[in-house]
Formats: sequence, C-alpha cells, structure tokens
Amino acid sequence: MNPVRKESVLKLESAKKPSFIEIDVESSKQKQSRKSTFPIVGIGVSAGSLEGLRILLKALPSRTGMAFVLVQDLDPVNDVLLPTTLSKDIGMPVSEVAGRTTIHPNSVYIINPEVNVALASGVLHVVTRGLSTKPSMPIDRFFRTLANDRGPSAIGVLLADKGNDGTDGLEAIHAAGGITFARASARSSEMPKQLIESGYVDFVLPPEHMASELMRIKEHVQIQATAFFRDAALLEALKKALSS
Repeated sequence: MNPVRKESVLKLESAKKPSFIEIDVESSKQKQSRKSTFPIVGIGVSAGSLEGLRILLKALPSRTGMAFVLVQDLDPVNDVLLPTTLSKDIGMPVSEVAGRTTIHPNSVYIINPEVNVALASGVLHVVTRGLSTKPSMPIDRFFRTLANDRGPSAIGVLLADKGNDGTDGLEAIHAAGGITFARASARSSEMPKQLIESGYVDFVLPPEHMASELMRIKEHVQIQATAFFRDAALLEALKKALSS
C-alpha cells in the first residue's frame, strides 16, 4: 500500500472511532444504597400543641415506613415531653436523643428542649446551646438541617400554634422539595397569618387528619426522593469523569 494512502486510511479510522466518557456506575449505585430515602418527619411542638401531637401519633400505624423527630420549643422545667408518657399512646418505639443517633424508620425520637439538634447523613447530632439572649429557635434549626440532608424526603409538621419558631424551617423544607404541614385548629389565630398565605405550606390540617394524609403521600415522597438521590449520584459520577 502507498504510504500516503495508508496514512489517510489510519486518519479516517481514527476519526470514525466514537469518543465517550466512562462513568463509574457501580460507584454511583453504592453511594445511592448508602443514602436511605425513607421519609423523615420533623414535628415542631410548643406547650399548647402537646395534645395535638398525641392525637397525631396515636392515629398512625406502628409500621409507617417513616421516622419521626419531635423538636420541642417548651419550658424545660414545666413542659418536658417524656418518652415514657408518649409511648403509652402509640405503637412505635419512642426514645430521647442524648447523643449521636442514627435514625431508623418506624421510630419516634424526642429532642430535649434544653438542646438543639442537627441532622447529617441520617444521623442526629445534639448541639449544646451557648449563652445567648436571643431565642434559640430549635424547630427552625432542625427543619433547616432536615431539608439539607433529606431534600424531597423531608417532611415538616408545625403543630406549634404560637410564635415564629418553625416558620423559616418550613420554608427551607418546601424549597428543598419536601412536604410541609401546618396545624389548623380553633386556636390557630395565634399562628402568623403569613405562614398559611405564604405558599410554602402544602397542607393546613387539624392533627387528627394529618396521620391519614402522611400515610397517603408516603409512597409518593419515597419515589420522588429515590429519583432525586439517584440523579444526584449520577451527576456526581459525571462530574468526576469530566474532571479526570
């Protein structure tokens, strides 16, 4: 073969060869398997909403496929919500979070009103409060970390019927693609009107109706979350491939 002709053929074959980026799909699957997608429900309560909390939890079945984290904006002396009193009314195990705690479905976790709590990678971390004259806003603090950690599998329920603690947190959950609930009751006049009119509260219901709605939307929430974390894992793998 003529050397010039041979060189032309080699260039043509090289041009026909498709270029592609190898994505470490197996690695993405492993990351996805570590990222649980069961919904975590953060519930913000105040002194006037404890009875509503009991009504809500009592109406839930023992196997919901969800985890529930109760954040209390209460007087730590007079209004502490104890696991022993709450466990009498519901079928799920109830425990108080004292340190680093991995969350599991079909369980209820109570946060002591004297501390703040943050969620990271499905693990609750207790944060001691420093000395400050400003309100600690424990519900807002937890709801924001819940939104950041779980995205569309985050559910926020604000039972508190006074003050503003929890309103910013609900907005964060809504912005992350999660589902938000606010309490509707005869005493809801103390709830800031802008919370209901804001557009970032998906359901305004009395506690006795929240349980059935949570069970109704649970499967949809989990499907959405699975797709979200799968796409996020694939995007991470694609970025890694492009940078290598």
